[in-house]
Amino acid sequence: MPHRLVWNGECDFCRRAAGFVARHDHAGAFDLRTSQELGLGRLPAVRVETASGETLDGGRACLFVAGAVWPRTRPVVRLLARPALRVPVEAAYRAGASLRRI
Repeated sequence: MPHRLVWNGECDFCRRAAGFVARHDHAGAFDLRTSQELGLGRLPAVRVETASGETLDGGRACLFVAGAVWPRTRPVVRLLARPALRVPVEAAYRAGASLRRI
């Protein structure tokens, strides 16, 4: 069962980012769905529902996707996923997300 990547279908940046992931996910690790398609409305952040049942939002979700789709990023992903770096990673995600137009 693949991981599920849930993104805001009303957001053009999110659509382009999901398309980028789809083009590079050669292993088929992700099932991409819009939050609207799933009846969730507009989510405040991208979400990954892992095959093991864990839910990751925002920066943690982006790190998970990067590590799954681009294996060479895994050492950096492991570093950035450390609890001590969670606050700056989420701040960076929020800063980027604040620039999108919905």
